[in-house]
Amino acid sequence: MKKTILSLMFALFCVTSQSQINPKMQALFEQLTALGEKPFTKDKTGGQGNPIRLRMAVYLYYSPDMYSGIDGPALDSLLQEDRSKLRQQVKAIRHTLDDLQEEAQESYHYEYHNGGQDTILYSMNLCQDTTRIYKFQADNHPYYASDEYLSFRLQPHKQEGSYTASLAYNVALPAPTGEPYTRENLTADIDRLFKQHRIKPRKAIWRHDKAYSDSVSTALTEYLSKPDSLRDDLHFTTDWGITMGIGNVTFDNDDNSPVGVTDATIYTVPLSQESTAKQLLATIDSLAQHYTNSPQDHWFQYNYGLSFEEHTHLILLSLEATKREDCYVIDIERDDFGYHFLVAQTQGSLWVPFYWPSLKSFINGKKTYFKGMMPKS
Repeated sequence: MKKTILSLMFALFCVTSQSQINPKMQALFEQLTALGEKPFTKDKTGGQGNPIRLRMAVYLYYSPDMYSGIDGPALDSLLQEDRSKLRQQVKAIRHTLDDLQEEAQESYHYEYHNGGQDTILYSMNLCQDTTRIYKFQADNHPYYASDEYLSFRLQPHKQEGSYTASLAYNVALPAPTGEPYTRENLTADIDRLFKQHRIKPRKAIWRHDKAYSDSVSTALTEYLSKPDSLRDDLHFTTDWGITMGIGNVTFDNDDNSPVGVTDATIYTVPLSQESTAKQLLATIDSLAQHYTNSPQDHWFQYNYGLSFEEHTHLILLSLEATKREDCYVIDIERDDFGYHFLVAQTQGSLWVPFYWPSLKSFINGKKTYFKGMMPKS
C-alpha cells in the first residue's frame, strides 16, 4: 500500500513540475535526446528559504580526435556522422530559441563566423515578472537570471575544428506547502525498505583532519598547474574521490571546518538481483522526490533520472545546512560486488572516498575493508 502511495506521489510530482516547464523547451530537450545525444541532465534545488528551481541542461562536444585507435575510412565515417549530428542539434536549438525570442521579456543573440569557426550565443529572460530579474555581463556579453531564463553557447574548442556547446534552462517552481518530510523520516523509510527485502546495512566511518586535507589540496593544486600535455584528467587519483570530472568531493578548509567525519550506511544488492536493485532505486528515488516536495530547513539538490552505471559514483540527493557543517547524501554505484546504496551523514567537510562500497573505515589515509570486498585494482 505504501509503495502504491509513493508511486502516485511520484506521478503527481512529475505532472506538477512538468506544468511549470516551457513546453517548447521540454520538446527541445526531448528532440536533442532523439537526435542521439545522451539524456539531458535535470536537477532540482532549494530549501532553507531559497526558491525551488528546476534546471535542465545538455552539453555537446565535437573534436577530430574523439576516437583513438581508429583511422582511415572508418574514422572519416564516424567523424562525418558526429559533425552531422552536431549540426542537427544546433539547428534544433536555434530554431526553438529563435521562436522563443518572440515571447521573451528580454533577449540577446550574438554570432561570429570566421573561416569556418563559429561562435553563437543566446541568453533570454522568459519571466513575466519584471521585478525579479538580474542582468550581468560575462566575457562582454549580457546574461540574465530570473524565475525563468536560459542560455546557449557554441564556441570553438582548443583544437582546430573542435566545438563545445552548452544549453541550460532554469525555471522557478511553486514553494512547497504542508507538513515537512524530514531527513529523519527519509532515513527511517529507506532503512525500513531494505529490511523488507532482508538486506542488512553495513556501517562505515570516513574521517580526515586538516593536515590530511591540506596535503590532498596541495597535491591537486600541483596537478592542475601542469600543462595539459603532462597530465591525464582521467587518472589523477588520491584516496578520495577527486578524479577530475566526477565532482563528488567538497573542499572546505576554512578554520571553522577543518575536519570531516562521515558516518556511512551502505546497503548492497547482489549483481544477480538486478531487477531488485532497480526496484529499490525507483522507490528511493520517489522518497527523495517526496523530500524535495515538502518544506525543508536544509538546502538540497536532487538529480533526476539516475540509473546504475558501472564503477560510477552518482549522487541522487544531497543536503547541506548552513556553512556545510552538516551534510547528508544518498548515492549509488555498481561495481564487481553488487549494486550499492549509500546514506551518509557528515559533520564538517563531506568527502566520499574511492571504492566507498568496500571501505569499512578510512582515517586520514589508513584503510580497512569489509571482509571479502577488497577492490581488485
